[in-house]
Amino acid sequence: MEKYNITENISEIIINEHKFILRLARNDDFEFIFNLLKENMLESFKRHWGTWNENSFKETHRKENIRIIECDDEQKKLSVGYVDFKFKKDCGYINDIQISKEFQSKGIGTYIMKLVEQETLNHELNIIRLKVFKDNKVVKLYERLGYKPIFEDNTSMIMEKVL
Repeated sequence: MEKYNITENISEIIINEHKFILRLARNDDFEFIFNLLKENMLESFKRHWGTWNENSFKETHRKENIRIIECDDEQKKLSVGYVDFKFKKDCGYINDIQISKEFQSKGIGTYIMKLVEQETLNHELNIIRLKVFKDNKVVKLYERLGYKPIFEDNTSMIMEKVL
């Protein structure tokens, strides 16, 4: 895997001949981030929490931790996803990854996961964690990448990978 630094301003990745740029979030990205999260997760939030809580988004998503994934094909840039990632004292922590439905199952999520794993190692940490609803289809990806549940409640689990 090529070494890219997720904390730098811009990184380029090529997946299946498509160029993607990973860049720092700007203030004007928050409508995209909010709408993508709601599009992808509204039904899960309703099923598990009973409602959509807009304030939860505002409390947990911090611009300094978010990188926007843009497709840069044919001289146009289209935001297709984001990753919300930070470092805690003992681990890297993925708060959220969302990819537009039309770009899912194309390898972007796998690449982003490997990228944040590398960045965690670059910060001399060897554990990465995330929280996910247990019935989310992405759990299979996390398991395939070596993540194991370390805590579960009725609806969600915290998964961890030792790098």
